[in-house]
Amino acid sequence: MELRRRGRVPLQLSVSFASDEETGTGVMYNLSTEGCAIESETHVPMNSYVQIEVRMSPDEAPVQIEFAAVRWSTRTEFGAEFLTIQEESKKRISKYLATRN
Repeated sequence: MELRRRGRVPLQLSVSFASDEETGTGVMYNLSTEGCAIESETHVPMNSYVQIEVRMSPDEAPVQIEFAAVRWSTRTEFGAEFLTIQEESKKRISKYLATRN
């Protein structure tokens, strides 16, 4: 079993996502600089790829994750590993997480 390299922070943030087959919305319920877990009514199968947009603050533009791999999936949630994310987005996530610890 592979252990996570970074701890995840529990939270509830609005998120939208898109893959080649599906688009949907949901709630991100944990987050690290390397990945997240999302609860959604839209099923996203394991081994698919998604783009994710997460709204961390109503006063700021959403954070964009350009390319994420779905590493696990159930009927109502999935876990994504961030594969391609701009440095500015990664910094915003790090800053957000630092205020939650």
